[in-house]
Amino acid sequence: MKQPVAIGGILTGIAVIALSQPVQAAPTQITAIVLKPTAAGVDIVLQMQTSTPGSTEIERSQIFTSGQGNTWVANITNTQLRLPSPNQIYRQDNPAPGIATVSVTASGTNSVQVTVTGQPGNLMGQIAQQNASTLTLSLLSSPTSGATRQPAATSNAAAQVPTPDARARAPGRPPGGGGAAGAGGRG
Repeated sequence: MKQPVAIGGILTGIAVIALSQPVQAAPTQITAIVLKPTAAGVDIVLQMQTSTPGSTEIERSQIFTSGQGNTWVANITNTQLRLPSPNQIYRQDNPAPGIATVSVTASGTNSVQVTVTGQPGNLMGQIAQQNASTLTLSLLSSPTSGATRQPAATSNAAAQVPTPDARARAPGRPPGGGGAAGAGGRG
């Protein structure tokens, strides 16, 4: 008699555990990737599709971004890569000035990673738009201060006209008459 009670208790315990588990939303799928060059970088448009038509599951995806130097990364949770290509990896080299590479890869079962590498300099990214069918990431590339030239400093150096003091000390020229330039050579 006790054996059926024990089995009934186990079944009741399993039912309680099953009911207490949170309901997981089916992952959103990235079905296409479009790169749109901008004046200062590139927009990455991810075409999204939910498993349930009319659902807002895309809004349940979480996006974590990080950037350092010329690399920017976005990790998108509760999302799967479902591209037409068989290898399920997207990579585009030199899609826009200042952007060296854009790659989108699966990172685990339900996570996708977007990695953007810029030319030497700083790369900044942000989530520009997120709705039921698209996610747009905007990347801006800016050169480092060492890579840019200062045109004002270059033009000032070329445009300097020697002063009377500088002419007086120029090799092969006698010191000029009067003032501080004439006092240094004879004595």
